[in-house]
Amino acid sequence: MRFNHPDLVFLFFLVPLLLALLLYQGRRRKKAWRALADAELQGRLMPNRSPWRLLLKNTLKVAALCFLVLALMEPQWGMKEEEVTMKGADLMLVMDVSNSMLAQDIKPSRLERMKRKLRDLLEILAGDRVGLIAFAGRSFLLSPLTIDYGTLEMFIDELTPQTIPVQGTDLSGALSLAIKAMNDKDSAKAIMVFSDGEDFSEKLDKMIDVLKEKKIKIFALGFGTAEGAPIPESGGGFKTNSDGQMVVSKLKEEALKDLALQTGGAYVRAVTGDEDLKRLYVKGVRGALELSELKAARKQVWESRFYWPLGLALALLVLERLVSDSKRTKKKLNFANGY
Repeated sequence: MRFNHPDLVFLFFLVPLLLALLLYQGRRRKKAWRALADAELQGRLMPNRSPWRLLLKNTLKVAALCFLVLALMEPQWGMKEEEVTMKGADLMLVMDVSNSMLAQDIKPSRLERMKRKLRDLLEILAGDRVGLIAFAGRSFLLSPLTIDYGTLEMFIDELTPQTIPVQGTDLSGALSLAIKAMNDKDSAKAIMVFSDGEDFSEKLDKMIDVLKEKKIKIFALGFGTAEGAPIPESGGGFKTNSDGQMVVSKLKEEALKDLALQTGGAYVRAVTGDEDLKRLYVKGVRGALELSELKAARKQVWESRFYWPLGLALALLVLERLVSDSKRTKKKLNFANGY
């Protein structure tokens, strides 16, 4: 169960306000009666008045307000399939999971920062079909194009260098796989690359020509620093070269910039905050492409159940109106007078 508008929880502050108002009204009523007559006379004027019935009516009012607030928060449980048609682009997210992404020149590591950025991106997506590709020495399609962003997040959470057993950084193979995965000729297309730019294969120049021909723009987000950091090993320590010297992995911005600019896209270095994603996705992907009407697809969505608390609130209000604040009395029949 979840709430579609959890921010409206502050409306529960109306409950103590209503309680204070009811208490204030009760005290004013008692004060008015005391000014009108003493206790004995009050009993004669209002012999059937019941404080317990008045308490019940006030309790029903407060409960009705609670359920009205819950209805406004829109509780949701259960899932349903919904067919949607949206205007957007086909966007492939190409993610570097090579060992160099374990470097900790940005905290907690390049890989963890990339996963955070990917989750943030899923939060601001505006109806695009999105696919996931992880790459190192080889590439693997984790998810074809979809609008089920919740499923994509599960794949992102599981990303590690072990996702791809062959190490290296063959970005050209990942881009080739991305092009094959975007087989809809009529849709607007873009590829977002998340990488530190290390060790790109020599086939990348040919791939740039293919991307130009197919009019697919690359938007790249670079992870790391120019100073770099050593690459942690799974068994402890850091990676060394054949001479026994520690390998320092550095962000290779030029390779990423060249790839992005030659295809008409953009490059940004990953920073704290969301300014980098706004530049790449909002101004880049959504701003530079002529978005197309995507084919209808079925999407799992939460089913709204606001009508349950709303129905209970209305029932309590009706019940409150039906409850009298006076005791019911039976009419005595006066047969002597013909009644």
